[in-house]
Amino acid sequence: MATIAENLQRIQDAKADIAAAIVQKGGSVSGLIDTYADAVRALPSGGGELTAEDMKYVSFTSASTMKLLPTIFQNADWSQKTSMASCFSGCANVQEVSVPATPNVTSFSACFANCMSLVSVTIANMDKVQITQSCFSGCRMLKDVSLPAMPLVTTLSACFSGCSALTEISLPALPKVTVMGLCFMGCTKLNKIALPDLPNAQSMVSCFTNCTSLTNVSLPELPNVTTCGAMFSNCNSLTSVTFPNLDKVQIMATTFNANRALVNVELPDLPVVTNMSGCFAGCTSLQRLVIGNIGGTITSLTNWAISVCQRLPAESLVGILNALPETPVSKVCTLGATHLNKLSAEEKAIASAKGWTLN
Repeated sequence: MATIAENLQRIQDAKADIAAAIVQKGGSVSGLIDTYADAVRALPSGGGELTAEDMKYVSFTSASTMKLLPTIFQNADWSQKTSMASCFSGCANVQEVSVPATPNVTSFSACFANCMSLVSVTIANMDKVQITQSCFSGCRMLKDVSLPAMPLVTTLSACFSGCSALTEISLPALPKVTVMGLCFMGCTKLNKIALPDLPNAQSMVSCFTNCTSLTNVSLPELPNVTTCGAMFSNCNSLTSVTFPNLDKVQIMATTFNANRALVNVELPDLPVVTNMSGCFAGCTSLQRLVIGNIGGTITSLTNWAISVCQRLPAESLVGILNALPETPVSKVCTLGATHLNKLSAEEKAIASAKGWTLN
């Protein structure tokens, strides 16, 4: 005999299924079960079509039994819908979705979040969309995404985070995007990506954190990015990274943290960088580091973890010393004993002449 708790759970599950069924037929319900009967009565009969007005309010959130978008919705007029936020969120069994034309939608925030069985998505248009935050977050089976032009999107924060089956993706032009933080975090099978131009991007925080299969990344100009903190943290298959420019970057803390396979890094001038704490922590395979001029805004290089990169040759170390800015107040650059032993007295003097103490 079922316990009281088990029976209550059955009632709750039945309520959720009934709500999902109503929504799939084009109705809408509140959280109160006594509204469900009226919602059923309001459904069109005889296979009637859904109007654009009907579609404004349709949501499939947590429709746990749905595997495919029903035909009645595929053929409906979505032109008056203005938001797709959380529209399919939590549809744990949906496997494939083709979103019809949605010319007036401005948000796809969390649209497919935690659709754990979703494999393929096609979106017809995103001409007015501004927000795609967490759009596909937690879609751990997602392998194929077809995205249209996104001329107005401003944030891709966590857009694909946790899409652990995604191996590659092609992004359209993103002229308005300012936030790429967490965008591909946890995409553990993503092995290559070419980012489009990002002329207005400001944050790349943890953009590729835990992309453990990433071996190749092509970076565009990043003229307005201010932070690359943890951008490639724990990308332990990545072997080489080249940044075209980082003119406004202030934060590079833990940028390459735990990248055990990283062999080559090329950094441009860093005129306004203030924090490189842990930037190279765990980069034990690094053999070549090219770095442009470091700005006087840096206050210390004591904990940037270059000391663990013990395969760096003297040539790279001298390059670091040449990159140091002149400072009227004594500052410290930690290279570690192993690296210091690779340098001659004349080479060490490059740093001391600029006001830096090496340790």
